[in-house]
Amino acid sequence: MKKILLLLFLFCSVLASSQVAVMGGGVPVSGGGHTYPTTEYQALLDEWTTDPTGDTLTWQNDMIYSLDSAGFWDRLDALFVFANTSNANGEALVDWINPDSTAIEVNNPTFTRWQGYTGDADEDYINTDRNLSTETDNYVLNSGTLGIYTRIAPTGIQTYGGASDGTNETYIHNSTTNKFTRINAITSTSGNITTSGFIVTTRRGASETELYHNGSSISQETDASSGIVDKDLWLLARNSNGTAEYFSSNQISIVILMDGVTDADVSAINTIFEKYMDHIGTGVQ
Repeated sequence: MKKILLLLFLFCSVLASSQVAVMGGGVPVSGGGHTYPTTEYQALLDEWTTDPTGDTLTWQNDMIYSLDSAGFWDRLDALFVFANTSNANGEALVDWINPDSTAIEVNNPTFTRWQGYTGDADEDYINTDRNLSTETDNYVLNSGTLGIYTRIAPTGIQTYGGASDGTNETYIHNSTTNKFTRINAITSTSGNITTSGFIVTTRRGASETELYHNGSSISQETDASSGIVDKDLWLLARNSNGTAEYFSSNQISIVILMDGVTDADVSAINTIFEKYMDHIGTGVQ
């Protein structure tokens, strides 16, 4: 009987130890088929003071793994996931591509757990602290992408994110009826977008731009590139030569800055982000 009990104890011990995911131990994520945490996710955990817990660890790790395995991670210059579990010590402001770099709250944009940052349409905004001209590697003159996941349907005249140096402009802007986007240009690509979701503007060549919403193309133009804005990208407002204008009342969850993307790229990235947002309960598509 003692031998039987000993064998049962050893069996249960082995079974329990195989189900415990140890940080940095390379234990497969349940159902994920890859290790937890990825090197990239561990870099974030090392940077954050307050780490996510429970399933959120898996969901964020899986999002990074999906972006990396699809070949997008190395193409990203910046990835801000404001829809995070905490911002007690600026965790939501950390750039996931460059964890030692953080965005900056200006005045008092509202952070909401799992949702992101909301502007006040008056004075609040976020400075990504990322100069589009001098602090990007993949985002270049004739190949660049700005993508912003928004959680509120567009209303009024406001800019979700952008910069202008007086000669060149990059932004995602809402008028009363349309989205107007510019990317390394002084001419616009426009399209009617009436709901919230993932908005992407991309440049794939000297005279090829396209606007997307929730993974689908809205319009394609032949806007000629004129130059890269020599200013920091601001969110919930536009940086106009160092002065904030067109303040937004929207809520921003995720922001990307990367090289030019194809239709298939946008669809895949949209799916990855929406999966994460749905997991944390705040997806809008």
